[in-house]
Amino acid sequence: MLDAAFQYSGVYLTGQILYLILYVTSRCNSRCKMCFSWRGMEERRKCSPALSLEEIDKITQHSPAVGQLTLSGGEPFLRDDLPEICQLFYKNTHTRFFTIPTNCLLPEKFEVIVSSFYKRCHNGYLNFCLPIDGVGTLHDEIRGVKGNFEKLIESIKVIQQMQHVHKRLTFNLNTVLSKYNKNAIREIIDYAISNYPDIPYGFALVRGDTRLEDAKVLPESAYNEACEYYRSKYRHNPIRKAPYSMVQKGIVRMVQDKVSKSITNASGVFRCRAGDRMLVIYENGDVSPCEILGNRLYNNANVTSATLGNLRDSSYNLKGILKSGKAKLVLEHIRNTGCSCTWECAIFNSLISNPISLTKIIAKGVLSKTGHR
Repeated sequence: MLDAAFQYSGVYLTGQILYLILYVTSRCNSRCKMCFSWRGMEERRKCSPALSLEEIDKITQHSPAVGQLTLSGGEPFLRDDLPEICQLFYKNTHTRFFTIPTNCLLPEKFEVIVSSFYKRCHNGYLNFCLPIDGVGTLHDEIRGVKGNFEKLIESIKVIQQMQHVHKRLTFNLNTVLSKYNKNAIREIIDYAISNYPDIPYGFALVRGDTRLEDAKVLPESAYNEACEYYRSKYRHNPIRKAPYSMVQKGIVRMVQDKVSKSITNASGVFRCRAGDRMLVIYENGDVSPCEILGNRLYNNANVTSATLGNLRDSSYNLKGILKSGKAKLVLEHIRNTGCSCTWECAIFNSLISNPISLTKIIAKGVLSKTGHR
């Protein structure tokens, strides 16, 4: 833990990338109704192949240090070199915290991935983000694959078995709150608490260009009501297994508050650090501040899209892209417009980038663990 804390602290104090999302594939074996990235993945898949391991190696050799890496998609498990990708970041960007979201349709791959990861990243922390969008058949209906819920349960059992050997292996459960499960969110929360009381659970508000347009049709009160129910259930149920256990409850509360405010306020809710302390690299090499902005066009003579550049067109030099005139213009646009949204990852990383906010988060976490309110 000391090595991981040392490396992450170095990234934090030197102003480098706290959080990087790397899309490793645009292929997916799910058909989630509320998927926000389906259109972009389809368009990129038609134009160019995903970054190869050799290309990712070049990127890591010309990248700032990275505190935490998420391998996203598509379905990341459809690639067979995830541990090797992690190793490149572990070695070249001093990353120690890794997250892989998966739809759990390939539970047989967990053991191979985990075993190979810890052979390559000895002091690394590996977390799997597992979806639970309903209990039983509702989960299958929303994600478009029959039997998906059973695969989820099987995946959890496999991970829990491996945790006896790998003490730095964790997982969390997450729900995307949408039109399709807004009336079942209490049942989902109850199921998570009853069956996995020590496992971090959270929910995110549906966002972006969803596969089915009506996925985002839900009352503004739905999110706040879910938050209140969540807090009532977790008030006396401290999370113990995640590396960030001390601050978990504090950050959850602060993020939920910001999401709630962002639902009705388009800007100024928090100072977004996307493109600065947080970054997204798509599988075709495009670099973007975040998943929300993507290639959105702006009514600005100097900023026509949020794409900072393409790594294949820039000799895989991420540092060079981040220092480019285009990057400076996009960051200036984000600051000047007070850009803010409901994306929890953006909110979380923006909050912890601010020492004052981070202090408040830690204080809330400590008070919650000692029983104070």
